Amino acid sequence: MSAMTWKRFLPKRRKLRLTRSLMKDRTRELAEIIKSESRMRVMGGPFEGLALPDAMSWGDLAPKLLGIYESELAGAVDALVAWAPSRVVNVGCAEGYYAVGLARRLPGTEVIAYDTDPSAQELSALCARLNAVPLTVRGTCSPDELANLARSEPRLGIVLDCEGFERELLLTTPEAFRHAAILVECHDTIHAGLTDRIAQAFAGSHDITRITQGARNPHAIPMLQTWNEADRWLVVSERRAAVMTWLWLQPKA
Repeated sequence: MSAMTWKRFLPKRRKLRLTRSLMKDRTRELAEIIKSESRMRVMGGPFEGLALPDAMSWGDLAPKLLGIYESELAGAVDALVAWAPSRVVNVGCAEGYYAVGLARRLPGTEVIAYDTDPSAQELSALCARLNAVPLTVRGTCSPDELANLARSEPRLGIVLDCEGFERELLLTTPEAFRHAAILVECHDTIHAGLTDRIAQAFAGSHDITRITQGARNPHAIPMLQTWNEADRWLVVSERRAAVMTWLWLQPKA
């Protein structure tokens, strides 16, 4: 019986699970090629040259190594670096892509990385060692702790990707962050209308840029140009459940 024949007899949900499983398997195969070609260093984007550990605590490795992961945020990352923060806090650091990437671009600036997952803490510390940069790694960041950091720093840079907990971190005491620059991924799929609520809370103190997830062009990536089209599209996918939105909040002069 051919593959096309037996698939016809599978229940719809089982077909979907099988398709997703096959896609994950193929993505892992393609990631191994990219890992070899890149030698585990990011090949483009705002963190080009960043060495990554050979493991992920969140998301797929291939888009990060290709330098296109969350490419919509490249301008905001550059703006944060140009803003010259006195200290940087990254809540939801995963394997250290943003925390260590910013530590490389801001030598001499302390970066504190938070994550509730012990494996993420270990990986981000390893990432810092691979890149020979200092990094302070901590567990849970409470709203009070983040607010106190913002009050104590003249120019605190904050990067948040914490699966909905940005609501508590930013909206508990928004006035504490009037001098902080904030790049936040907003999880409206967890808390409906959260992007608008954060934007409204900071409208008086910050200039706000709303960033929406956009398209990728896998055909423009040199190392993918000899790959078949299905693999090109598969390897650049970040497999998000919905279109994501970020806010770049820069203190008003």
